[in-house]
Amino acid sequence: MKSLLLTLPLAHAAVVTHLLQPRQFDLFGLQAGMAGPVKPAILKTKSTPLIDSGAVREKLLWGPFPLQPANGSHPAGTTLKLDPASDVISTKISGLCTDCMVLFAKADLATKTGEKADIGQGVYSHHVIITDIGHPMVMMPVTVRCPGGGMGGFNFGGMMAGSKGGDAAAKGGSGMAGMSHGGHAPVVQRRQASDSPLSGLLGALGKLGSTLSTLAPPISVFVGQGDEGSGLTFQTKGSTLKSGFYLSAKDQLNMMAEVINYKNVGQDVYITLEYEYIPNLPTRPKEYLDVGMGAINVDPCGKVALHPPADKPVKYTSLPWDVVGDGYLLDIRPHLHDGGVNMTFSVNGKVACSSQAVYGGTDGGAVINGEKWETITAYTPCGDHVAIKKGDKLTMEAWYDLTAHRLRPQSTDHAESAEGMALANFIYAKQVA
Repeated sequence: MKSLLLTLPLAHAAVVTHLLQPRQFDLFGLQAGMAGPVKPAILKTKSTPLIDSGAVREKLLWGPFPLQPANGSHPAGTTLKLDPASDVISTKISGLCTDCMVLFAKADLATKTGEKADIGQGVYSHHVIITDIGHPMVMMPVTVRCPGGGMGGFNFGGMMAGSKGGDAAAKGGSGMAGMSHGGHAPVVQRRQASDSPLSGLLGALGKLGSTLSTLAPPISVFVGQGDEGSGLTFQTKGSTLKSGFYLSAKDQLNMMAEVINYKNVGQDVYITLEYEYIPNLPTRPKEYLDVGMGAINVDPCGKVALHPPADKPVKYTSLPWDVVGDGYLLDIRPHLHDGGVNMTFSVNGKVACSSQAVYGGTDGGAVINGEKWETITAYTPCGDHVAIKKGDKLTMEAWYDLTAHRLRPQSTDHAESAEGMALANFIYAKQVA
């Protein structure tokens, strides 16, 4: 991600203010969107389905959403922003299918004609999150225990406090040639991405899910991703495993995006959702597994932020994550920041996914202070679903090489660089009642 983030958007505070304080619950700005009018899609285009020949594939467009100049003010309001120079978009949305099974979804920044907008137009998607109020959340089946005995994860509390973490080598980071590498900085101040997705954000499902699962109506993340251009595959093409995200006619969808403008003039941005779905399903078909988004972090006992060395490659290796529930992992993919090269994901020591970061291409490039900057625009895909069961161990490795690819520059000070991140994002599918 730039799939997803560090924790879930705790939205629909209007329903549960008696359970949580509004400021606690609206960390990602979705409460404000829920209080306003529904934003209808202004454009809908159809295309050929890619996963199921009997499905429908559409792209929806919402906007315009104004962005402040890069050198302007970017107040956070009551939300927790992951980049101080970003602008936050928060709204209820309509226009999607209802009583349908979604097989694929991809959110992106766009121009008013629906074409992808990226750093070539001076904008960067930190993340786009769409939550579904009314859809019960699928709990993530992974936990991790730190060397000191405590439970690890994504250290949301540390992010809130802006505290400094320890050495990465002691908690999962190691140099390519056996040299340790660490020194984590406060992560609230500089945040690139997250698929997510989340992408980061998704890893906190395990810690927050027990609270969210008790809320009425329930809430789950439908889409969570960043600027890497990859979508979320809820069912693998040609797979014998049936799975998908069911949208009911009673569900309410909220969208929140954090967008960075690299130009010193204001500009409008739009948001698209390309998705594929099976229509006309008044009830959820029992043969379809339900899905949720999750991730494991390469450094679950320290900080999510990584600071790779500028003069050599570096490899980060995670602690083992414990599987505590049965099911399947689909659409395994990295969430790396610019500078990341590749990721491997293993189950019980056997590699289940090896994915490379793809840079540049027809988009994803710009020149900053006379220096070429290419962003990650995709990842090479992994294969079919992977079965997991209680007692399995999940691990990941990630490589960064700043001699080949630079970190993302800050929008307000191009000489400054954002931090790195290394997660393995996935879709978790399981049978539900």
